[in-house]
Amino acid sequence: MIDNDSGHSEDMLYYDTWENITEVGRDNKEYNRVVKNRKECTVVELVDLFFDLLPDNKIHKGKETHQFKAMTALKENLAAEDLVIHCDFSENYARKYFREIPSCHFGGNRKQIMLHTVKVYIGAGGSSSIVTLSPDLRHDAVAVWSHLRPILMEFTNMKKVHIISDLTSSQYRNKSMCQIMIKKIIPLFPNLESFSWHYLESGYGKGAPDGLRGALKRTCDRVVARNIQDVRTLKNFTTVFEKM
Repeated sequence: MIDNDSGHSEDMLYYDTWENITEVGRDNKEYNRVVKNRKECTVVELVDLFFDLLPDNKIHKGKETHQFKAMTALKENLAAEDLVIHCDFSENYARKYFREIPSCHFGGNRKQIMLHTVKVYIGAGGSSSIVTLSPDLRHDAVAVWSHLRPILMEFTNMKKVHIISDLTSSQYRNKSMCQIMIKKIIPLFPNLESFSWHYLESGYGKGAPDGLRGALKRTCDRVVARNIQDVRTLKNFTTVFEKM
């Protein structure tokens, strides 16, 4: 609690916040952007802001803690024919060269590789890590299905299937994804008894998929930095790990 007579309540502080802004482009159309702004306030104002945000933060943290415990319990109590797939889109990997000319940095010259990372847990067979790559940078429901289908095809004998992802509405949580679940994913499992899709709370790490994509990107960056090879194509990306 701030004592107004302490002499510090009117001291000026600052904090950073992410905000949505609207800008007008050269074509006179409006575009939404997310920017980081720095704001000044007094100590009292900052404390008041903290207590205003505290209730929502407590709910958010409570959901996160509950989901983490439930997810851990689910993985630890799998039956022989239970399957858990924990998936997440990675930030695109920018193709890199050991030596680059200046024009490589501008415009659309630096191509990207899209990564979809998956951790698979099987009741009787432990776990495995899978990453699928694509030059197509789409992250919509069709892209999700394209990346998951070859993985799901390997486990069509499972009776209980659980898929875990974040709740991004443009990727996993939308009506198109619901149609894919019903018409595409569920029919893949002839012995299916139950199917569920779990959406994790936003704003915190997604566990194994995060660690997997971090390891992949760091390895490729290290290979490029040591001039072992450039990573400029999908084949180059996979070759890095074939040589390990």
